[in-house]
Amino acid sequence: MTSEDRHRLLQYARHCVKCAVRGEPTPLLDAPSPTLAGYGAVFVTVRCKGDLRGCMGHLLPEQPVWKSVAEMCEATATRDYRFSALRPEEAFAVELSILSPMKRIRPADIRVGTDGLYVKSGTYTGLLLPQVAVDWGWNAEDFLQHTCQKAGLPPDACTDPLLEIYSFTTERFSEESE
Repeated sequence: MTSEDRHRLLQYARHCVKCAVRGEPTPLLDAPSPTLAGYGAVFVTVRCKGDLRGCMGHLLPEQPVWKSVAEMCEATATRDYRFSALRPEEAFAVELSILSPMKRIRPADIRVGTDGLYVKSGTYTGLLLPQVAVDWGWNAEDFLQHTCQKAGLPPDACTDPLLEIYSFTTERFSEESE
């Protein structure tokens, strides 16, 4: 993604969050570049004064990047079950993570600081972005255990041979890095 695409997508994301918290319709992105019109899996993170205020995303590239960003901005600002809806008067910063395709791995293949993790066991699933392990100072084993817990599984689920573990990388950028 070019720096121009990143900048444009961040501006668009900010506008989408503002519209969502005011109850206005999600705006369209006028003439997206081929990159932004390409399909991609996206996570949107909103922070207020540096604190997490919401984070939601799509795991699979099922629609154009710009549409995923719009949808996830609205969801992050108003429907992340861990937080109350963002209020119009709150100052916020947006961070975007564009996900690579996922690949199945073994626990020994986890690269802390590079990989995000997605685990699946039956109907239970959980995902943590790569920066989470770094932010919390986790090693690979801790990262896997916490991803299992996020899925609603017990901490020892990471030793279950039927547990499916996938890794992915992200192209991460934010208003603060602009």
